[in-house]
Amino acid sequence: MTELDTQLTSLRREIDEIDQAMHDLLMRRAELVERIRGAKTGERAAVWRPAREAQVLRRLLARHRGAFSRATLVRIWREIMSEFVRMQAPFAVAVVVPADRPELLELARDHFGQSATLQTHPTTRGAIAAIVEGRASVGVLPSPEDDDHEPWWPTLERSGENKYRIVAKLPFAPARSGRTERREALVVGRITHDPSGADHSYVLIDAGRGMSRASVSAAFAKAGLVPCFLTSHDGTRDPATTQFLVEIPDYVAETDPRLDTVRSALGAGAETVIVVGGFAAPFVPGEMAGPIRGRGGA
Repeated sequence: MTELDTQLTSLRREIDEIDQAMHDLLMRRAELVERIRGAKTGERAAVWRPAREAQVLRRLLARHRGAFSRATLVRIWREIMSEFVRMQAPFAVAVVVPADRPELLELARDHFGQSATLQTHPTTRGAIAAIVEGRASVGVLPSPEDDDHEPWWPTLERSGENKYRIVAKLPFAPARSGRTERREALVVGRITHDPSGADHSYVLIDAGRGMSRASVSAAFAKAGLVPCFLTSHDGTRDPATTQFLVEIPDYVAETDPRLDTVRSALGAGAETVIVVGGFAAPFVPGEMAGPIRGRGGA
C-alpha cells in the first residue's frame, strides 16, 4: 500500500466515524422528539412551530463555515425537522394547485419534505375547507396580489379559538430551481404566529366603502407601522364593506398597543382591525452566500 493509499484509508475511516456519530445524534434527537410527544399527550399544542424552525436555521447559518453549501444545509435541516413533525402527529398539507400555478406543489414539497403528505386542490376554497374540517393541518395558498379577482384572504376568520391564520411564507430559502424563485406562497393554519426575531405581520381591516387605501396607509404610518404591501377587495363579506390586507415588516401581536393608534386614526369607518398572522422573514439569496447579520435566534 502506497503512502497515498494509507492516507486515503485513514481519511475515509474518519468520515465513516463522523457518519456514525451523525447517525447516533439523529437517533438521539428522535428519542427526544418521542419524549416531547409523550409530554404533549392530551394537549392541543401545535406540532409545527415555524418561528422556532426559522430560529434554528438562522442560528445554523450564522455559525456555518467552509465550502459546504448553505442552501444544502438548509434543505437537510428542513427534511430533518419535517420528519420530526410527522413523528409527533399526523400532518397533512393542503396545496392549491390551479392550472396556471403548478409550481406551488413544488414549493410545498421543498419546504415540508419529500415524505410530506400533500393534498392537492384546484381552488383556495377547497384547501381552506380541508383545514377547517380537520383533513389538513395547514394549507399552501398563492400569495395575495393586487389584481386578484377572487382573493382568499378576506375569508380569514376574525375570532374564535380555532381560527386559522397566516403562519409562514414560502420559499423560506432561495429555491433550487428558477421556476419556484419567481413565485411565492403563504401557509395558513390553526397555529399561533410567534415572534422569531425577524418577522412580518398581516393586519386585516373591515371598513365602509368610503375608506381609501391612502387613509389606511396613513393610519398605520401614524402608529409607526409602515406597510410594505397593501391591497383591498370589495364585498367579499358584505356588499357595503371593503376589506384591506396590510403587510407590516415587523412583529405585531393581537394586543399590540400600536393597533389602538391605527383604530383611532381610522375612526368609526373601520369595523374591524385585527392581526391575522404573519411569517418569519425568509432568507434572501445574499444570506445564503455569506454570514447572517441582524437576525434574531434562540
